[in-house]
Amino acid sequence: MFKTFIDKAKSEFAKSLEDFKGELLKIRTARLSPSLVENIKVNCFGKELPLKNLASIFSNSPRELLLQPWDKIYLESIEKAISDSHLQLSVSVSEGKIILRAPLITADYKKSILKMLAEEKEKARERLRRQREQIWREIQDSFHKKELTEDDKFRAKDKLQEAIDEVNEKIDELSKRKEKEILA
Repeated sequence: MFKTFIDKAKSEFAKSLEDFKGELLKIRTARLSPSLVENIKVNCFGKELPLKNLASIFSNSPRELLLQPWDKIYLESIEKAISDSHLQLSVSVSEGKIILRAPLITADYKKSILKMLAEEKEKARERLRRQREQIWREIQDSFHKKELTEDDKFRAKDKLQEAIDEVNEKIDELSKRKEKEILA
């Protein structure tokens, strides 16, 4: 019976891990990737739309992205949204295309990026803790309703902790990998 709780927990933990991976893609390193800008919200006609819905995004070089808006009417809105973002990219418009260039990363900027990475890591861990507490409450409720034995309750607790430890290791591994990219 307790295995259904563990399966549910693993599924939720996997979703949280994927969310964390998505957040890591948004953190700028020395190399630019389309995922860095694709979800920037652009104000078009009174609506907030992700950039990927308004333009094609190509990687020209490790430090340059090319945006090809699907309609030239979006150019000004896209340019403003990117300029207002925290990414510190230089934006130039040429022949209906937008070119994004990344300046070299300074030591101060690396520190701020590393701080942002640490914050994202902590948010991911907090999310996992909340999920673990929710699953643990459900397990205890089942125990109080006599749906689980006391042994099963504690087995479930151990399995739940094993699953948390496994996901936390993956978060640490991903964070270390991203930190290496930033410091490179």
